[in-house]
Amino acid sequence: MRAGYSQVNITPQPGAIMAAFPRKREPMTPRRLTGVHDPLMTRVLALEQDGMVCVICSSDLVFWQTRDVLAIRILANAACPELAPGRIMLCCTHTHHAGDISYLFGNSPGDTWVEELKAKTVA
Repeated sequence: MRAGYSQVNITPQPGAIMAAFPRKREPMTPRRLTGVHDPLMTRVLALEQDGMVCVICSSDLVFWQTRDVLAIRILANAACPELAPGRIMLCCTHTHHAGDISYLFGNSPGDTWVEELKAKTVA
């Protein structure tokens, strides 16, 4: 068996919309990142045995949307064809101090930070 590990900083830039409860509900005013106490990370463990590869990926996010999980699996498979999309497990630490990946507080799937997050996760 072979194993590999990697991590990448996924901390959004100050001013980014956070996956936290809004400052005001009427009208909805999202919380924004004002500073960083500790960096947010994505950590990946890859395991290979007898040609079968699987990956466990943990991100400091509130959760992943299904559409983003599927996109990451497709991107990873394109970059590494021996890695079957079904052998990639994504999980989250469930922190509300991360950027908004829920799309409930103002971000949307095509936003720059969301696209950068997916690219960093695959890299």
